[in-house]
Amino acid sequence: ISPNPALDRIIIEGLDISIDIQLVSSDGKVVVKQYNPSHGLDVSSLSNGVYLIKYNREGKTYSAQFIKQ
Repeated sequence: ISPNPALDRIIIEGLDISIDIQLVSSDGKVVVKQYNPSHGLDVSSLSNGVYLIKYNREGKTYSAQFIKQ
C-alpha cells in the first residue's frame, strides 16, 4: 500500500485481478467498499486514523493497515 501514511489516495500494489476491497475503521465499521480499484482508492473523505484494508483472493482473506493523515 502506498503511500502510507496517505492524504487522499492509496494504491494497492500487486493486484492483477478484479477483486472487492473493503476499508475498515478502527472500530470495525466498513467505511468504503470498492470493486476493482485499479486506479487506487480515494481516502480523502476519511477521518484521520488507522484503517484496515481487507480483500479475498482465491478463497483466502488478506489484510493490511494504513494510516490516513
